[in-house]
Amino acid sequence: MANVKKLLLVVLEAMALSGCIQTLKQTPVDDRSDVRFVEHINDDGTLDRSYYQFRAADGNWYEGERKNGIWGLSEMGRIEYKRSQGRSSAGGGAC
Repeated sequence: MANVKKLLLVVLEAMALSGCIQTLKQTPVDDRSDVRFVEHINDDGTLDRSYYQFRAADGNWYEGERKNGIWGLSEMGRIEYKRSQGRSSAGGGAC
């Protein structure tokens, strides 16, 4: 067990030194509770990536987009949503 803790500590230190640890900023969009804007910010303050998320019927957040004024799941969000539904109906799966 001690070796696992040491390995985890080394990995976390390596991530911190390489700048892999990011801050996750989530901002509501249009005062809606089911849409948010997500930003991954590097330790040096630069923006790594950003995207919208939409809360699906299962209560989880997936990548979203606005088409013709309507918020919903993006293509990637639909793929992830379908995957999550398949795992939960099969009795769960490894993350």
